Amino acid sequence: MISGQDNYTLNRKQHWNQIALQNRRWSAGKAYHQRILEIFRFLIPEGSKVLEIGCGNGDLLAGLKPSLGVGIDFSPEMISLANRRHPDLSFVESDGHTFTVSDNLFDYIILSDLVNDLWNVQEVLKRIRQYCGRRTLPNSA
Repeated sequence: MISGQDNYTLNRKQHWNQIALQNRRWSAGKAYHQRILEIFRFLIPEGSKVLEIGCGNGDLLAGLKPSLGVGIDFSPEMISLANRRHPDLSFVESDGHTFTVSDNLFDYIILSDLVNDLWNVQEVLKRIRQYCGRRTLPNSA
């Protein structure tokens, strides 16, 4: 029997896979995503080490011009799209609740437009702690 969390995750993954396959922008539109990028560029200096959980197509991460950029997303189609669009960055297909990346510590960790797709927000926040340096600033918009 499938658990409530597994069912929820499966439904969300199917939704985002479909969006990636259609290669369309999120429903909020281009202006919204441009504004989010402007805000994060104000907060995060170029050349920072950035981890983005729920990276989608990778455009936000790429727009920050990190020295090290790692994106995590549970949608295999989004990861495929992100890899095609931004081959200079690293993308990992994994759930925000269970992901692991190399032993890197990041300057900034982004969870943008992600909370609505999480089953357990607290679990994800606990998970990202291991990737925070002494001065890491988790950011969410």
